[in-house]
Amino acid sequence: MVTAEIRINGTLLGHIYAVNDVTLENGQSLYHWECYVPDRGPLVGGTELRHRREDGALALISKIIEAAKTKGLF
Repeated sequence: MVTAEIRINGTLLGHIYAVNDVTLENGQSLYHWECYVPDRGPLVGGTELRHRREDGALALISKIIEAAKTKGLF
């Protein structure tokens, strides 16, 4: 599990939560993520993405932010 908050001057812009659902045979893991954006109410977005644990948590968070931007959440 990984969580991250995005804040500017202490104001919460978004909160990300991701959990590892499945480890795949190719060394990647399938993560389910959700994103809370205060202006939009409860948890919004969310989907699954593939990520290699060896690439690190910051790379996972970066992928989630890109996916959230694609969905228009950020």
